[in-house]
Amino acid sequence: IIIHFDLKGMDLQGCPPRAICQYLQLYFPPNALHFLELEFDFRTRAKIAKHKGKMEAMREGIGSVPSGQVVIFISIHSKEEQGDLFAGEEGPQTKPRPIAVKVDQFFSLLFTSGMDDLLKGATYSGALDLRVACQARAILPRPLIQSLLQVSNCMAFAASHFQSSLSSSFLQALLCKTFIEGATLPSSMPFGLENSFHIGQHSDVLLFSLTKASSDSPHGKFVCDKFFWWNKQTRPYGTCLPLCCPVCGALRCWDRPVWSGLIGEGSWSVGCAKSHCGLGKNGAQLVPCGMLSGVQPRGSWFVRHS
Repeated sequence: IIIHFDLKGMDLQGCPPRAICQYLQLYFPPNALHFLELEFDFRTRAKIAKHKGKMEAMREGIGSVPSGQVVIFISIHSKEEQGDLFAGEEGPQTKPRPIAVKVDQFFSLLFTSGMDDLLKGATYSGALDLRVACQARAILPRPLIQSLLQVSNCMAFAASHFQSSLSSSFLQALLCKTFIEGATLPSSMPFGLENSFHIGQHSDVLLFSLTKASSDSPHGKFVCDKFFWWNKQTRPYGTCLPLCCPVCGALRCWDRPVWSGLIGEGSWSVGCAKSHCGLGKNGAQLVPCGMLSGVQPRGSWFVRHS
């Protein structure tokens, strides 16, 4: 079952959940794959009550679903300053004003009315602002934490201005690998990323996965993997080289990066290729030539290298 929650008034053109459902439908018997879409707006008490009624009706209509066979999509906007999530609108219909709430409050309102059994083992995917994505507590809704972390996977796209249409081929490949071929979602990430070059260049992807229970962790732990696209010449270790040199202002001026040690386990530096960078009118060196450098992020590894 695929459930899509979308914010009222949000433009869903090119939104992946519908396209993904149509693609996967071919692999299932008639009426075996279900797609539900629910618009939410719960800023006022009346709207919260209405949303709760919709959730109760939806839950009753779904019936029993085996654990691990639920995919949840959430299409929302967030405030760029704090990362708060928009929960609806208030004011006159002719000029509605969007209202944002704290992340934990948002999920407490969204997942209500006996959703615990559906959330157990589910895969959650959402497009969140970078400020939200950097906070584990924001990515992991509090109701899920209180339910002993029963969600099997939680994925977010960390882009300040996320374009959902660019994630369609990635999610399609990912869900085909997991739901049709039976692979785990974490092991399918390389396949999904290889089949969608757009998503890597547009957004980092955060994947939280629930580990199996152990003596140290009776309920398992969430492990976070961050996937970012990199290129040896233009995006070393995921660092986007600026369009202009900060010293001379020249466009697309960077020379070939110089690597210290083997690529994949060392540091890099790149300088401005313009011969006049940092020079005065008389040709004297006034300031150092434009230069950038960096190192491989700690704990990172390469999914694919060519």
